[in-house]
Amino acid sequence: MNGRKKFQKFLTVAVIAAMCLTSGASCGGIHRNSGEEIDENRTQVFINYYNGGLGTKWMPALKEAFEKIYPDIQIMPLPGKATMDAGTVLDNFDTYDGDLFFMDYVGSEYLKQFRSKNLIADITKYVKDEKIDKFGEDKSIWDKMTPAVKGYYDIDGAVYSLPWYQASYQMIYDVALFSEKRLFVDDKGNWSDGSVKSLGQDGKANTFDDGLPVTQSDFFKLLDRMVEQGVLPLTFFGSNAYYFTSFLTNMFADYEGYNDFMLNYLLEGTDSDLGEVTLEDAYRLKNQQKGKKYILEFAEKLMADTRYYSAQTFQSSQDNFTAQDEFLLSVEQSKTNAKKKPVAMIVDGPWWEREASVTMDDMVEGYKNAAYAYGTREFGIMPMPQADDGSSADGNTIACTSGCSVIFMNNGSKVKDEAGLFLQFCHSDEGLRIATATSGIMRPYSYTMTQEYLDQMTPFGRMTYDYNNSAKVVFEEVPVSPFLQNEGAAYCSYLYTMVSKADTTANIAKYFQPGQEGHSVAAYLEGLAVDPAPWKDAVEAYRFRTEK
Repeated sequence: MNGRKKFQKFLTVAVIAAMCLTSGASCGGIHRNSGEEIDENRTQVFINYYNGGLGTKWMPALKEAFEKIYPDIQIMPLPGKATMDAGTVLDNFDTYDGDLFFMDYVGSEYLKQFRSKNLIADITKYVKDEKIDKFGEDKSIWDKMTPAVKGYYDIDGAVYSLPWYQASYQMIYDVALFSEKRLFVDDKGNWSDGSVKSLGQDGKANTFDDGLPVTQSDFFKLLDRMVEQGVLPLTFFGSNAYYFTSFLTNMFADYEGYNDFMLNYLLEGTDSDLGEVTLEDAYRLKNQQKGKKYILEFAEKLMADTRYYSAQTFQSSQDNFTAQDEFLLSVEQSKTNAKKKPVAMIVDGPWWEREASVTMDDMVEGYKNAAYAYGTREFGIMPMPQADDGSSADGNTIACTSGCSVIFMNNGSKVKDEAGLFLQFCHSDEGLRIATATSGIMRPYSYTMTQEYLDQMTPFGRMTYDYNNSAKVVFEEVPVSPFLQNEGAAYCSYLYTMVSKADTTANIAKYFQPGQEGHSVAAYLEGLAVDPAPWKDAVEAYRFRTEK
């Protein structure tokens, strides 16, 4: 059986009487990109959006709900993937129909270019000035935005873009396999099928960490138990540094706790171990916070034992899709192939389940087993292992990505108010719930999911929601220090990336593969160190420019 079918859908239109070449134009016929017939009696708002791991269901769902309220406005979704690359959009902006853009992987430097070329609109009116009262709410979008990200999107009091989603990289496990192989722990510390579970890290019953490891020692005991039970513990997309290193960054945040981790963005305050931190000496954070050593030691120990992870992990043929297929298909492949073992866990983002839904559907058909269906097969989130010596911070802290997923408005749009109205709907409680229920992704705004919408989500989607609500969230690539914002990527990278002189790719998992001479935690930490002299020079120059 093939792991993942590739489907392509083409819409062929023999004759198009008229094409809309400008945003918001009203003309007859079927729009060449949306495949939807244009209603000449309505105002069109075109939406270019990224079609990646989140899938496409969320945008049509938002469109349907909005058009019930405003039937005179026709939302025209235009999905794309390669065409929605930030560089491609920037270089070919005039060829896009979108009044609104929902994009991924748009870093701060790209956003600056979009603004400097006057391509994206000032949306302060729709975000800050106006409340979402048309949708029954006495708040603005800005009022609902998670405070931690506001500094990134506030440009001297104006707003040009908004965050689209928040996501963190986790170890995700197969619940049924854990039960079958008795990989849970009961309240007496014995291996269990999950019918009785320990209270986990938080000491509370019926939460995501029940029956799972508390400390790092517990975690590696679990891996050894998996090996004994004929289970392969882990697979992931190892040739791409971002996946595993982002997981480690998440572990780093959990170890340091919200306050100490946030210092990497604020650049001033008090660190639990380093004491007072000022902008002038903030370079110390790069390699002197204990959490960096902790996650490197974890990675070193994990990668040292090749029984713990798939041999395919670092193969050039292994990408995120093949890793997902290996994880999902292994439970059946191991039944007929003695060389195959069922895989217990994968490192991936919260979108992975929807991304892999085609494989799940294939498994239902190929193996005649409805238990493999998307939304039926259950997956859980592994809690971050705590330090054995008790040095980990109390309470969960999650490092999420958000700054590189953005929403902005075309400055050339002829229907800004209509587009702004749809933007506000997307950030109403109903819009936020629809987006989360249909994509499984949290958004960095204040809202709660009602039972009606929770019932529409998969068990993993609901767990992701509970997990995010149980923790304090910090955001990678969202600097709030004016110094970081103004100095750009060159100095941002000093602090909140894991790039080391020992490994400029920051592929930490690959760095610690066995048999590589000179690779060690000490060498990696030394390579993380920032030279104080150029840092202080940059700070001095920055202060001279801003304080004169």
